Amino acid sequence: MVAIIHDGENRAKLETILEAARKRIGTYGFEKTTMQEIAADLRISKATLYYYFPDKESLFSAVVESEMEEFFSLVRKMTQRLKRTDHMLQEYVSLRHDFFRTFVNLTRLRISNISQFNTQFRDLKTRLRREEAGLITGILRKGRETGQFSCSDEEGTALLFLEVLHGLRMVTAQNKPFPEISAEDFEAIAGKQRQFLQLFVKSLIK
Repeated sequence: MVAIIHDGENRAKLETILEAARKRIGTYGFEKTTMQEIAADLRISKATLYYYFPDKESLFSAVVESEMEEFFSLVRKMTQRLKRTDHMLQEYVSLRHDFFRTFVNLTRLRISNISQFNTQFRDLKTRLRREEAGLITGILRKGRETGQFSCSDEEGTALLFLEVLHGLRMVTAQNKPFPEISAEDFEAIAGKQRQFLQLFVKSLIK
C-alpha cells in the first residue's frame, strides 16, 4: 500500500517519486529497476522511498495508476473540447493507442512470477476496462441524443467496441508478450484499429 498523504508538500514529493520511477522503469523495464536506483535518481535515502512505497510492486502499480489517470483526464478534456461524437471516437482510439504503448514500455516484466503483483495488476486492468466502457457509453449516448448516431444499446455497443479494439491488438501483434511488441507492430495495430473505427462509425451514423 502507498503511504497516506495529507499535506501538499508530501503530495509533491509523491509526484516527484512517481515521475522518477516512470522514467527509470520506462527506460530499463520493471525487472531491471531497483528501489535503490530510483532513490539514487531522486537523491534520497532508500528508507525515505520505502516510507511512500513498501515495495517495488506497489510503486509500479502507482506509476501505472498515474498513467491511467492522465489518460482518462485527456479523454475527458477531449470530449469537452470536441463537438462531433465521431471525432471523439477517433481521438479516443488515438489516445488509447498512445496509452497502451506507454504501458508496454513500463511492463517489461514477467508478471506471472509475482503473485502479489498479479492481484494489483488485475485490479488495475478491471478498473481501466470499467472506466473505458463508461466513457465510450457516454460518447455513444451523446451521439444518439444529438442525432448523429443510431444506437439502441450504448453499454453493449461500448463493450463490443472495446473488445474488438483489444482483439485487433492481440491478433495484429500475433499474441506476443508485452516486451516483444515492436514499433512495426504498433503501426500495424494503429492501422487496423483505424480501419475498424471507420466501419464502426459508418454503422452508427443515421
